[in-house]
Amino acid sequence: MLVVKNGQIITENDIVKGKDLIIENGRINDIVESFSNTDYKECDIIDANGGFILPSIIDINSTTFEDTIYSTNDKGIDYSLILKSIDGALAQKGISIIYHSFSILNISDYHLKFKQINEISKIINSSNLLITHRLHVILDVYSTDIIDELSTLIKSRIIHELSIKSTNYIDYDNEKKSIITVRDINNLVNLAIAHNVVIVGNGLEDNVKLAWMKKSNIDICRFPSTIEISKKAIQKNVNIVYNEQNLPKMQLTSNIILENFSDKLIESLFNISTTNTISINEIWRLVTSNPAKALGIHNDYGSIESNKIANIIIVDFNKDGIAIKNIIIDGKIIN
Repeated sequence: MLVVKNGQIITENDIVKGKDLIIENGRINDIVESFSNTDYKECDIIDANGGFILPSIIDINSTTFEDTIYSTNDKGIDYSLILKSIDGALAQKGISIIYHSFSILNISDYHLKFKQINEISKIINSSNLLITHRLHVILDVYSTDIIDELSTLIKSRIIHELSIKSTNYIDYDNEKKSIITVRDINNLVNLAIAHNVVIVGNGLEDNVKLAWMKKSNIDICRFPSTIEISKKAIQKNVNIVYNEQNLPKMQLTSNIILENFSDKLIESLFNISTTNTISINEIWRLVTSNPAKALGIHNDYGSIESNKIANIIIVDFNKDGIAIKNIIIDGKIIN
């Protein structure tokens, strides 16, 4: 059993002081009245020393892996070495779950991208990694071959998130001399949903595309074009994903999610909470419980509650800056 004492426990809606966090068998057992250390026999104890005890971060979309691969031109690259290097660095940033994105931007290189995804998936499944790594395909072009190969990845449960152009248009596959219709895209969406792949609408410009998203059971949208269409999407319970850089401009709601974080994310969140009338609970939900709910993993992740997996960071924030003092993943002390 692991006990975290003397900290400020950040739940979804409260800051709990003067209580202990009990972790057992990798999960949060309870938040209880504080006891002296001698009452916890044969337990590991972390003294938070007044720091913040927070659920660790979930990144719904990160380009870190893909950027690293293409900075080396993918020549003789060892994906396992990159993954292990990224794994440790992400854990130290307070991230416990990440969705690595791979963008299909043109028809000429999709096969290579899908090959990379297959290889990386095998490494993830066979490696002893600190954090949870999942794969995200961003589909910006369509062809019958792309849809066929992507369908195979979906059926094999290799990918976990799929971003598609939220559109009602018809495309043309020049190589196959065939039409890619809305029905083809809808069939792809339905296949993904049936295999528990999270679907994200990439871009949102107007009410027609919003209606298509809702009809297709797509409840997450990246980068709506205007504040007005954003508000309409939120009214229809669509989750809106923004880059961290947009954070100061946002009106925070339970439907807002941040992605693709900088090294200064935690400091930015705490600074905004300090300089604005926004609680740390509200700002922290953007990177924890909000993405967990949108991704359908909230039963296990995203907040400090009984029976959830104990992915936790302990943060010291004062006039001198911010520091992650302790990292707990799956109930185990990492740092």
